[in-house]
Amino acid sequence: MREKSLRLSRVSLNALHNTIFVLENHEPVSLNDVLVKWRLEVKERLNYANIGFKWLRPNKLNKITIPARLKICAEHILTEAITNAIKYGDPAVICIAFEISSLTFVMEIRDNGGCKDLEWTSGLGVKIMRDRVNKLNGKIERLKNLESSTSGVIVRCELPLETG
Repeated sequence: MREKSLRLSRVSLNALHNTIFVLENHEPVSLNDVLVKWRLEVKERLNYANIGFKWLRPNKLNKITIPARLKICAEHILTEAITNAIKYGDPAVICIAFEISSLTFVMEIRDNGGCKDLEWTSGLGVKIMRDRVNKLNGKIERLKNLESSTSGVIVRCELPLETG
């Protein structure tokens, strides 16, 4: 119970930090720094849930920046996609992969869980993910993970680097 309370407190503090961050920062942020932070958070969360993870990212990220709004949006998508994988899929492993081009930031969250329903329901988490992506003129989709021997899921999010 104490562990769950601590985790919820960290989530709440992180949400408050992100709100203040966006209000104060209109400058782009280092993608490398963002991915290092996310990796540590994801690793801790998946270790706590006894789920393995793989982290795939481009090697050369020096001096690449992303808009602060994109950082916050992608962070919420990452958190919610992992929550859904844990809650509905019971995966053994979650793989998170990133790609970046001159125009687009792409993030994929793949699991090998047992979720068979690829239709996104009208749950609040899914609605918030879609709303956030739409506000940045991005694209989000849920696909069957064909690399999984079970009925794993892929959440693929594409966000333009120009967020307006």
